[in-house]
Order: sequence, then C-alpha cells, then structure tokens
Amino acid sequence: MNYSEFKMYLLTELSNYAGCDVQVTIHSVRKNNGIILDGLTMHRTERNVAPTIYLEKYWERYQEGVSGEEIVRQIISENEKYSIDRNLNVEEFLDFDRIRPRVMYKLINFKMNRDFLDTVPMRKVMDLAVIYIYEVEDECLLRATCTVRNEDIERWGVTEEELWELASVNTPRNEPAKIKGISETLRDFYTVDGREGEQCFEDLDEMIGLAGMTPMHILTNKSQVFGASCILYPDMMKTLAREFKSDLYVLPSSIHEVILMPVDDAFNPDDLSAMVREINEHEVLPQEVLSDHVYRYCADREVITM
Repeated sequence: MNYSEFKMYLLTELSNYAGCDVQVTIHSVRKNNGIILDGLTMHRTERNVAPTIYLEKYWERYQEGVSGEEIVRQIISENEKYSIDRNLNVEEFLDFDRIRPRVMYKLINFKMNRDFLDTVPMRKVMDLAVIYIYEVEDECLLRATCTVRNEDIERWGVTEEELWELASVNTPRNEPAKIKGISETLRDFYTVDGREGEQCFEDLDEMIGLAGMTPMHILTNKSQVFGASCILYPDMMKTLAREFKSDLYVLPSSIHEVILMPVDDAFNPDDLSAMVREINEHEVLPQEVLSDHVYRYCADREVITM
C-alpha cells in the first residue's frame, strides 16, 4: 500500500469496527511551524468532542513491517485511551472569569508561523512570538490546552495587553521552571528514546563535550511542555545569571526547553548557532523547532537579545 491506500484502508476498517453511530474521518491539521499532519477522529454522534489521532507515526510503523491489522488495533486502543464518556461543558469557553487564572503564554517561531499569527493575539519577541493558551478545566482531558484566538478576546472583551499581564503571573505560577544538568538530561533522553545513528551520537558527544568545558543546563518547566517560555520568567534568568556570574547564552533546543551556558570568549555565537541548526535539522521534530538563533541574556540590562 502507498500512503493514500493506507489512509483509505484505515477509514474502511475503522468504520466497519465502529458502526453507524460513529463517524470516522481524516482531516488535515495545521501544527506549529506550518506543519500539516493527517488527523483521524472517531466521532460519536452523541458526543461533542473526540480525540485526534495523527497517522504519520502509524504509517512509519507500517513501513517498518507492522501489519495493517495491528495498526488498526493500535489506533482503536489509542482512541479508547483518550476518549471521554461525556460531553464537554461549552459554557467554560465563554466565561472568561473561569479561564482567567489559567491563561498562560508559550513561545513559537515568528517567521515560520506568520499566517497563523494573524489569527491570534500575540506579541513579537526577537524572532519569536508570544501566543496565549489556557488549560481546559477537565481532569479527563489530561491537562489539554486551547489556543486563544482573535474571536475569543472579542467575545471576552479583553486585550492582548491584559492577556500578557495575566499570563506573566499565571505561567510561572502554574508551570514553575525546572533546571537540570545537560549531560544527565541527554544521556537519559538517548537511553529512553533508543534512537540510533551516527549523526545523533556525534551531536550528543559534541553537546556533552561542551558541557564538560563549561556549565550547561536545560531550562524547561514542570510539565516539560512549552518550557522554552521559561526564558520570559524575569526572576529565573536574573537568578541564573547571578549564579553563573556572567551573561548567559540561550540555545533554543525546542519549543519545550532551552540550553543555558555562561558567556565565554572560547565560544563563538556563530558556531553555537550552527550547532543549533544542525540539531534542529536532525534531532528535533519540525513542529517543535523554536529557532536557529542563539540568544544572549544581558544581566546588567536584564534583557534577552539576539
């Protein structure tokens, strides 16, 4: 089967499994950085929400030799895992007073998301954009978040500046920063992830080699989701710069975390940027790339610059 035949096979098999009360569809989903993925939903007529299951990973498994029948079983299992057996309360999405304490921000690349950014309240920070999300107040959704869009703030009667003020308080409180040494983090990641290949280990060795020459730390948040936004926590960056007694280089390893290291004449920012670009190309999912640029936190001015 080619990919088109694979999708049609899944639609047929899953529709036969689900029955007439469930509509099985495949639709295009725009993700971060303009990446388009195929999302499959199995939507029950009596429910107002259904999980989206992305097919690209299952196509990879099929190409690796997993049978079509097994793929169908895995998709059914994933759908059952994330489905909820009741409707969501849509009133929550209309009441800003309930949403107010859960408004947070995240960082994405400005240029890669230019069209999308026209549809949401945002503010530009260097080559990045701050956008706003809020956590859905439903324990069955496992801390799912919604992106705040232009129509939302019109309905709520709030401005981007108000969102920024709320998110500047809520994000550090709801998602406190987490710091870990890079050598330990990378070893753990490659052990758990289990990926192989010369390039990834060369990159790993290069990063660990740098870590042996200068203090390097991973900065993320408690959930390790959208953790690159921690660079906007002013007290966090100020405290780390004071600890290192130096300005800081900020290497954006993904939308979920950054690498921090003290500024040192031994390291050329252009060389560091080249390393970030290499890792983004080979090791980071396209929808999780934050930037190819290295930033600098200036301790005396308490600002981040490119």
